Amino acid sequence: MELTEQHTSDLAACYRSCLELAHKITEVKTIAFCGISTGVFGFPKQESAYIAIQTVNEWLNTHANHFNKIIFNVFSDEDYREYLRVFDLNPIGKL
Repeated sequence: MELTEQHTSDLAACYRSCLELAHKITEVKTIAFCGISTGVFGFPKQESAYIAIQTVNEWLNTHANHFNKIIFNVFSDEDYREYLRVFDLNPIGKL
């Protein structure tokens, strides 16, 4: 898959939409994300992890204290390593 600006924009918008929808329901205090589009759609896992974490972090900067927990649920060890790498390089609040 050749990654374009539109792909990255669409993926970030997907995460924001999920957060906004869950935010509308005050009882929802936990949200979990899978590696959106990294399976059969072939979105590169490294870029996907970065976009997911960056987008969620940016959203939290303007919507603090709504969620108690946000989970990035990964499918494989490779996915897990990508998320760890992004977190290690860019701790929350540093993206």
